[in-house]
Amino acid sequence: MFTKRQNALLNETRKETPLGEVMRRYWIPALMSEEIPEPDCPPVRVPILGEELVAFRDTDGRIGVVAEHCSHRGTSLFYGRNENCGLRCGYHGWKMDELINTYVRLGTICSIVIGLFYWRGCLFARKQIQLAGASTPEQSE
Repeated sequence: MFTKRQNALLNETRKETPLGEVMRRYWIPALMSEEIPEPDCPPVRVPILGEELVAFRDTDGRIGVVAEHCSHRGTSLFYGRNENCGLRCGYHGWKMDELINTYVRLGTICSIVIGLFYWRGCLFARKQIQLAGASTPEQSE
C-alpha cells in the first residue's frame, strides 16, 4: 500500500508535480471544435491538468488557447471580448491572439504558449516545451 506522499507523487498532475511535468509533454484532448463554433463567439473554459485555460476562435477562424488569467492584472479572460482577431481583457483592454502574443500599445509581451492541433473534430493541446525531436503527432486516417 502506498503512503499518502507516494500516492500524490504518482497521481497528481498539477504544475510542478512529477506526473504533471511529464503529462504536459504529451498531446491531450482539450475540446471538440463545435464547442467554439464560429468566429468571435464567446470564449470557453478549458481546464487541463489543473490549469485554467480559455479557448476562443478569432475573427479569421483560427483557434487559440490561453491561460485564463490576464498576465497583467489577473482578470479572467473568460469574461473578455472576442474581437478583431483576438481576445481582449475586460480590465485594461490588452489583447491576446491565437499565437498567444499579448499586444500593448508600446510593444509585445509573451504569455503562456499552448500548442494546438486539430484532428477529426477534436483539438489537442500541450504546453510548448522545447524537446529534441518533438512534433505534431501523425494525422493519418
